[in-house]
Amino acid sequence: MKLQRYNIALLPSDHTLQTTMVHISRLYFLEDQDEYILGPEGLPHITLCQFKAATLENAVTAYNDFLSNESISTIKVIIEKFNIRPGKLVNTGKFIAEYKIQPHPDLIALQLRCAKKLAAHHLENLTPSEAYSPHITLARLPVMTNKLPTKQDLNCPLYIDAHLSLGLSTEAGVFVKELSAHTL
Repeated sequence: MKLQRYNIALLPSDHTLQTTMVHISRLYFLEDQDEYILGPEGLPHITLCQFKAATLENAVTAYNDFLSNESISTIKVIIEKFNIRPGKLVNTGKFIAEYKIQPHPDLIALQLRCAKKLAAHHLENLTPSEAYSPHITLARLPVMTNKLPTKQDLNCPLYIDAHLSLGLSTEAGVFVKELSAHTL
């Protein structure tokens, strides 16, 4: 049985910011990207946990159980800066163009609670908690590039509101479709 990949993530609540990030991603990286680019088939997001499940029902059950323990309030995150880094795990040998998110203790704790809830449902978390580094990926690149966004594209640091969401994900980690949203 082939398992489907899912992503529990934080999505920027501001649709103008989402559009801006897609524009930046495509402006600088569309020609060079390697199976990961923002656009109609890729939403800007901050992954908490990626996992595979046999059915949508299994994924939704785990997500709803996770939500049942979370308080209803706005979560704010800080986009610190643009960054390009060497890829790890499935992205080894590639480069990741990203906006780095401040690893606030509340965000790190949220990711850990998400991972524990997946484990309670016997779902493997594909986002290791011990190496969690929150970010918004703009593109995956086969080689380093000199074409980089500037502060004129997105002035960082930037404080944003985000909401929890369950989505379909590609093997490369692209959040392709929002399945269930929850405003914190």
